[in-house]
Amino acid sequence: TIYCTDKSNTNKKMYKIDNGKAIPLFEFTSTQTIQNLYFLQNKFWICTNKGLFVLDKNGKKLNNKPYFANFSITSFFIDNENKYWIGTLNDGLLRFSDFNEIQSDLKEIKPLLLSAENSNLYVGSENGSIYSISNDFGILKVLPLKCKNQILYINNSHSKFNFIAADGTYKTNKNFEVLEHENYALKSMDFVTESEAIVAVSGFIGFVNIGDMVSKSEVGNFQYKDKQYHLKDNIRGKSAVWNQTENEALFLTNMGLFSYKNNRLQELKLDNKKTGFKGIKKANNSIYVLTDDNKLYQYIHSNFKEIKTGLEDITFIKNINNNIYIGTKNAVYHLKNNQIQKINAIKVSEKIQDLQIDKVYYYVLNKKNIIRFNKNNSNPIQNKIAIYLEKIWVNNEEYTFKNKQNLNYSQNDLRIQVAMIDYDKNSSIYYRINNQSWKEILNNGNVLQLSSLSPNQYKIEFSNQKNGTVLQKVNFEIQKPFWETIWFFVLISILITTVIVVIYYNRLKQIKAKDNLIIDKLKLENNLNENKLKLIKAQMNPHFFFNALNTIQSYIATNETDEATNYLNKFSKLTRMILDMTDKNWITIDEEIKMQTLYLNLQKTRLSNFDFQISIKNNSIHNATLPTMLLQPYVENAVIHGLVHKMGVKNLWINFEINGQNQLEITIKDNGIGVAKANEINQKNNNKNTSFATKATLERLEIINRNNLKIAVETNELFDNNEKSGGTEVKITMDLRYE
Repeated sequence: TIYCTDKSNTNKKMYKIDNGKAIPLFEFTSTQTIQNLYFLQNKFWICTNKGLFVLDKNGKKLNNKPYFANFSITSFFIDNENKYWIGTLNDGLLRFSDFNEIQSDLKEIKPLLLSAENSNLYVGSENGSIYSISNDFGILKVLPLKCKNQILYINNSHSKFNFIAADGTYKTNKNFEVLEHENYALKSMDFVTESEAIVAVSGFIGFVNIGDMVSKSEVGNFQYKDKQYHLKDNIRGKSAVWNQTENEALFLTNMGLFSYKNNRLQELKLDNKKTGFKGIKKANNSIYVLTDDNKLYQYIHSNFKEIKTGLEDITFIKNINNNIYIGTKNAVYHLKNNQIQKINAIKVSEKIQDLQIDKVYYYVLNKKNIIRFNKNNSNPIQNKIAIYLEKIWVNNEEYTFKNKQNLNYSQNDLRIQVAMIDYDKNSSIYYRINNQSWKEILNNGNVLQLSSLSPNQYKIEFSNQKNGTVLQKVNFEIQKPFWETIWFFVLISILITTVIVVIYYNRLKQIKAKDNLIIDKLKLENNLNENKLKLIKAQMNPHFFFNALNTIQSYIATNETDEATNYLNKFSKLTRMILDMTDKNWITIDEEIKMQTLYLNLQKTRLSNFDFQISIKNNSIHNATLPTMLLQPYVENAVIHGLVHKMGVKNLWINFEINGQNQLEITIKDNGIGVAKANEINQKNNNKNTSFATKATLERLEIINRNNLKIAVETNELFDNNEKSGGTEVKITMDLRYE
């Protein structure tokens, strides 16, 4: 069926075309230009240059005032979800589900904030005026108050007065007629009594008297001066809340959150840490605090209890009708029983500046408009949103993807362009990579740039909400370069292992050859040392025998045959023992003592008044060993050069013990003439035997010490109380060694 009417409405009749004839139905009168006409759902929808009219099938107007009177309506449509579509001449395409969701175009007055009292809705504007607006947005009335600067704050919760912040602070009656004006820049206030309030001001926080001029506060122990009492100056106040249950004033400032209680002002901290706060409100005798990092806390008895909201980018927290509401970029939440509930009736795409609520509607203020939402429409039909892949570029070349695309390692710069159909104009598109956290596509809005991707398998998912349902996904894999593949690593590993093995065996061969040279050198050196030691011992033994034969010769020369026979008998035993030890490098202490006893007994035969003593202090060292013939030169020197020339009693002591360093210490001590006197006599006699014995002993010790066996010899001359020589002491120290 075709319906028509006169565009200029000169002919006011509505016609129905039937079989080529125009049949008049009813009259429709309008001063606007008719731009289009539709008959849908048994109603006439008439589009004009100043709004939309709705008539029933009989021509009765269903709206006395046109819907969207500020728009030039060009077309109208109802889709299968029962959503209304309105095309405009200059303001784009409108889509909504309820005609109660209407909006008022306020861009001319530049609205900043909303306030409400009883059934009245007020708009504070950038031009310094406050407007009263009807709930159907049909009437916009400017109120008497006219400020020089923009309206920044309205508080009309007092029973008698309104307080407005603009160029200073205005106190008005309920008709917004000015009663008083103060120069301070009010940011927030809360009423303690009918006559007193707490204020947060750009410059101070404190109390003000708003009633009759009084000097003393009813709630605090202080006096007012010019109707003001400052708790703290040189501070930027942001918000003030009176906690009636605790008789406490709370102030949010640029320096933190402060509490005034029991005539004492102190800063409040979370967990004793400095925290940034951006909002504080009260509702139902509860205080709620919002931090800079979007965490919400309930303030109870001077303590903070966190309320989990899961919200990010919170733009405001507000008390409306003793309830707490929290706003984000394009959504509003109600805090009920400390639980966050999203208000589904509110659907906007632009940033929410302010919110007001009455019994039937939510009023949302954005940059240009106030939008009214019906409370009963709290569970709207969910729109079917879809995201489509439009184009994919790989290394700046357009690319056609299969189900799962394989790319080589150099194809690692991708751009993915998607398109989203969202009738509610929620234009944000979110993505995540390999099930990581969701992120919003920024800048271009619908183009995702992925640069320098490393070789891996990728799953890119898209949604219209953070943590929402996946609406589109792209799967692809960037292959590793050949030098990062497993077979390449295996090949390189085999090659490196082969090289290492070859180097190792070559090095091992070199080390073995070097070690063999060192071993051969050590063997040769040891053989040379052993041969040298044997040569020295071979030289020392005849030397010892030569001295013994001289003694026997002296007995024979003096015709002392018995002494010679006895001496020769002892000498033969000693000779046998020395001959037995000739092939030994080491002998035990017991063997050394046995040999020295025979030798000293022979010397006792020669020397008059001579006696000796050999002792062992530690029984555990009887089997300890020492180099063969090590002591003999020192014992012989003590007897021949120390005691022979001494008059009177001649004594010799030999002692074996373990010292404090757990070493073997051998002491050879005599009471002879001493080292200096003996050297003097030897020089006079030109005694070569003495020099030979000393030289041979030193050479032998040098060779022994060269083989990591350290033998230390210390010779000391002894003196009596008159500083005269009292003999010689030789100390031989060496590491303990057992057979």
